[in-house]
Amino acid sequence: ALIDFSPKGGPKDLLAKLGDGKIVFPDGNVWTRMLPWAGRYSDPNHPRGYREITSTKDSVLTITGRDEPNGSMWTLTAKANGDSALIDFSPKGGPKDLLAKLGDGKIVFPDGNAWPRMK
Repeated sequence: ALIDFSPKGGPKDLLAKLGDGKIVFPDGNVWTRMLPWAGRYSDPNHPRGYREITSTKDSVLTITGRDEPNGSMWTLTAKANGDSALIDFSPKGGPKDLLAKLGDGKIVFPDGNAWPRMK
């Protein structure tokens, strides 16, 4: 990606690499996403739906989504600790504390399901 820092007195077209919650600059400077879980995800078990995760600095996650475009919206909560989170799926009829792991641009569950971050 080209980033324009000229409004701040920097270069106009600085090339940076984007990926996995980071922006890496040619001089080695790295900006890391402060809220790594936040974003929009897809679920291969519900390909027409979405999952939107918001988080606070105290690692509380709110997950809202729909399984179908016109389906009912649902909300889940979770507590994150680094790259792991315990998600309460009980509002959807699932387990209360399901372990999820964040990495490589996706959230992975014990059953093998993975929610990739949407671009």
